[in-house]
Amino acid sequence: MKNLFSNYRTKTTKSTQVQNPTRAVIEQESNELHNMFAHYPDTVVFINIKGDILYANEAASMHFGYKPDEIKGNYRNFIQRTEKKKQKFHIEDVISRSSNLDTKCKHKNGKWVDVNATIFPYKNDQTIIGVYAIIRDITRQKKMDQKMAKLEKMLEVSQQSGGIGSWEYSLTTNEIIWSNQMYELFGLVKTTNNTLKIEDFIGLVHVDDRSQMVKAFSESAIRNGTKEVRYRIVLPDGMIRYVQERSSYFEDPQNKKKIIIGTTLDITDRIQAETVAKIHKEESTQLCLHLNVAMWTYEIAEKRFISYSDRIFNITGYDPNRFVSGEFDWADYVHKDDRDIYEKHKEVIEGGHSSEQQYRFIREDGKLIWLRDQMIPVLNEDRSIKKIVGVITDITENQMLQDQVENLAYFDRVTMLPNRSSLESAIDRFIDESSPAQPIFGLFQLEINRFTSIVETLGNRVCDDLLSQAAERLRALGHVNVFVSKYGEKSFILLNRDISSVEQSKEFAEQMLECFTNAFKIDEYELFSSATIGASTYPMDGETKEELLRNAQIALSRGKDGGQSFQIFTNNLNAAAYKAYTLEQDMRKALQDKEFEVYYQPRIDIKTNQIVGAEALIRWQHPLWGTVAPSEFIPIAEETGLIMELGDWVLHTVCRQIQQWKNERISIVPIAINVSPQRFLRSNFTGYILKTLASYNLKPSSIEIEITESSLITDIDSVLVILQDLRKAGIRIALDDFGTGYSSLTHLKDLPVDFLKIDQSFIQDIETDEKKAVITNSIIQICKQIDIEVVAEGVETTDQLDVLVHQKCRYIQGYLFCKPIPENEFKELMSFGFVQLQKTRIAPKRDEKRSFYRLIFPKPLIANMSIDQIKGKKTSMGGLRVVLEDLSAGGLRFSATLHLPVRDDVIISCKWTILNQTFTMLGRIVRSTEESTYYSYGVEFLPGQPENENLIKWINKATLLVRNEQPLINTPMIDSSIHQFLKEVKVSGT
Repeated sequence: MKNLFSNYRTKTTKSTQVQNPTRAVIEQESNELHNMFAHYPDTVVFINIKGDILYANEAASMHFGYKPDEIKGNYRNFIQRTEKKKQKFHIEDVISRSSNLDTKCKHKNGKWVDVNATIFPYKNDQTIIGVYAIIRDITRQKKMDQKMAKLEKMLEVSQQSGGIGSWEYSLTTNEIIWSNQMYELFGLVKTTNNTLKIEDFIGLVHVDDRSQMVKAFSESAIRNGTKEVRYRIVLPDGMIRYVQERSSYFEDPQNKKKIIIGTTLDITDRIQAETVAKIHKEESTQLCLHLNVAMWTYEIAEKRFISYSDRIFNITGYDPNRFVSGEFDWADYVHKDDRDIYEKHKEVIEGGHSSEQQYRFIREDGKLIWLRDQMIPVLNEDRSIKKIVGVITDITENQMLQDQVENLAYFDRVTMLPNRSSLESAIDRFIDESSPAQPIFGLFQLEINRFTSIVETLGNRVCDDLLSQAAERLRALGHVNVFVSKYGEKSFILLNRDISSVEQSKEFAEQMLECFTNAFKIDEYELFSSATIGASTYPMDGETKEELLRNAQIALSRGKDGGQSFQIFTNNLNAAAYKAYTLEQDMRKALQDKEFEVYYQPRIDIKTNQIVGAEALIRWQHPLWGTVAPSEFIPIAEETGLIMELGDWVLHTVCRQIQQWKNERISIVPIAINVSPQRFLRSNFTGYILKTLASYNLKPSSIEIEITESSLITDIDSVLVILQDLRKAGIRIALDDFGTGYSSLTHLKDLPVDFLKIDQSFIQDIETDEKKAVITNSIIQICKQIDIEVVAEGVETTDQLDVLVHQKCRYIQGYLFCKPIPENEFKELMSFGFVQLQKTRIAPKRDEKRSFYRLIFPKPLIANMSIDQIKGKKTSMGGLRVVLEDLSAGGLRFSATLHLPVRDDVIISCKWTILNQTFTMLGRIVRSTEESTYYSYGVEFLPGQPENENLIKWINKATLLVRNEQPLINTPMIDSSIHQFLKEVKVSGT
């Protein structure tokens, strides 16, 4: 502990000449001040510049046992010495600043007492006479500090043992994911998905603390740092608890994920202890006149202000002397709309009670500010008011932060349009306000096309500007009957009461689409962007906001799939659109529930039939749809940002499997892993790959990386650097699906790749399509010249193989050799090391389970399939065109690009026309066969259907015609191959 007066010694400088007046002069000039301190509750002593105590008030006897005359003498007899070397008295320190410190004073009984001393210089005519010391016994406070330290230790142990709530806040979705401990902390029942809206969370925070909590959120995001904040929460039973929150901001530019993560700890006990300590500490700090608030005291008997602080001028701009003179009436400058609040404030005080109010106040410069006005009455013994102590605090900044709370909770930060929360409230309001005169309104969801590609190419800042400009154009459509809002990452939703027909919906959608006609000018770019709109109408398409939003999203998805810019919701959603919708809803949960698995398709050296590699292909084992191919869910993963997590999962799964094969001493071939453009350009991608390989003790040559041509146009310079780094590390590179993108044969020499995989679209019909044969031959010959190996994908027939062998293509991958198979089957295949090439592709044997005669058509029929029931629930789906290959009284076989599940609780409806007679039959899928580009299904009709007998009659008629080689008139059949017809169906979405 530093000696109380070790810095105070006589010193003469050029700037200040310090005198040493006599005791008589000091006593004469200080007599008035001594009288003021005579009845002061704490001990007050005066010490001259020599260090002699010349005066002590009466409190010295009460606190330390001395009579005033007994405590006089050298201050070292009363105040504890330190072991530090004595220092000289510096007059500059006395002039420039006061001092406040903790030390010990000696009681008359000989014991040392912990004290706090406030020291300030006393001058007479600018001459330093000595110093006054106001000394307060802080023994109780010391004990409280020890109690605080013990409590903090207990809290630290408690934190280490758990019970801390954790959370994650997404700036994109405006949702917070809570841990179980957070629900316990806030006294709430856990939700099904552990998520809350930001406004719901803010509503749990004490109203006076919301601004500082939001400020901490904002600073975490703006400064990319860690922020701590304390605030109060209100439990459902009304109890108030104190919590301490620590949060940090994270941003991943690759998957556009922006989050704030944090932990929340209940510190109510600590705050209560701190509050007790703070009260005692404030008793000493109030003696210092350096408070950051305006303080005043009003004497009731004298009807005047007897004290005030200079901060009144800093806050209001008015001279404090105007208060004392009575010239200034505070109420005149309270905002007129808040004067009732101020008058009630005064009434509470006049009743002898403390009061606190907030109101607006007009500064001298005319600026409007917010004040918190606290008044505390000091009462006489008879409970009458003796005086009033007031504290004025400028809370303008806090009020501005409160406005930011509103923006954060209800407005999108980029476009400043109402956000999802505001939208949902608006939908509820539109529903409540619907009337017979205006019973209908439309909900229009607009999504910017290719937004993800723009983000990857130009970055988030350009896309934020694009969203802002799009918002301005759409905002111009808003009026009293139109509500404009931002929805999700790349969508806007508009509500329109002026909709009563389909034509009006189309007209309004056209106005929305016109907002995207002209280019968006952003920096040096002129961006031309388009949009797709899905619409639903109240009450026809839904009577709740959930139904309206869901059906608009379904309409939007159908519009995108069908290449239409505007789609109105209809109940005839076909099976393909319904499946796409459910997959998007279920994907994130699928990751958590481990529904994905990896299949392997071998790469064959056709000279030796040896397996020289394999491609890892992800499959989704969906609880309803069964095995889902990557072509169905990878585009969804790229749209939703889950492609990064999926890619990492595949990498770790493959590495873990290779490690297991090594442990089982199985001969291993390199496994090729597909990498999406977004994931390929992630920060330090090469380092991540190598670190993962090392964690499984694998060599870089254990895997290969496959990229598509689209990766090359994203950021060609960065891509080339990454490819070169991977190859230097020993990882081979394959360029997948060559011919479907933008690459040129002339650019191949500049690409650091080891393999080029010719897309299967060039291999199909290569034996009959001369142009395809010429293209593939050119690719193979050029690649040989530049030392790039070629792999032909999608080889299905020996005719295709013969052409490729003739063109000297060495490596093959396709169904002719092996389809993608699960790990256990692939492991067995690797144990042999080669695949026996079959001269013809043998179709899988179909189990003949139908008891009735089967009519096989000369050409497949065009039929219509829809899902009638799922798990006992009726659906209202539209039809999807399929091809019907054969038919009997007990069932049929059809083919479609859509992968359907083999389940007893999924009932399908098939509709077809034969000889001008139309039949609709219900059945269930009992068999499924995967072809190269589509699926073939065996269907068993449900028994007891009315059309059964009539169907047998017409099957017999058609059978006679087919046997006699006569045409089936008025029977729609396909004119192309099944593959080609279904490809056109998939493109059209019907």
